[in-house]
Amino acid sequence: MKINRKAILLAIVSLIFIVIPSVIPMFLPSELLNAFSRMGGIDLQSLLNNAALIGTLTTILILLNSLFEKSTAIGLTLTIISNVLWLFIIVFFLSLGNLETPGLATLSSQSESALNMVTFDLRLFVILVTVITILRILHSIFEFHEARIFKSQDVKEDDDATEVSD
Repeated sequence: MKINRKAILLAIVSLIFIVIPSVIPMFLPSELLNAFSRMGGIDLQSLLNNAALIGTLTTILILLNSLFEKSTAIGLTLTIISNVLWLFIIVFFLSLGNLETPGLATLSSQSESALNMVTFDLRLFVILVTVITILRILHSIFEFHEARIFKSQDVKEDDDATEVSD
């Protein structure tokens, strides 16, 4: 098993998604966070916590992916999990952190006498991202099978070369 430098660099960059959401609330006054939550209809603290969790999972998957080759079953499993995680991340941000309604982002603001509500229907994008994720998983499976075939052919050729040299 080896760790490549590109994976370590990607893991360090993805750590930004852990640190920034954790640090932002410390520098902003709590009144601003509450006002943003009331006016935007988004629980900002929950959104930042979820973003930090996503950053943690992404970092772990990047490091684990760098440890295993794609021709191993663990490598294939990690690639599939990584693709599903990216689907989750995109749906999470398209829904503005509300996974109960994937693709529907609702912003609302209330004043003394009026309630303003805007709903963004992004379900088509969620469907497209889901189809793309399924295609990427199928591509990963095909790459896995191809790598296994080439690996078994290389081993067979090495055995034949060993027999000829004896």
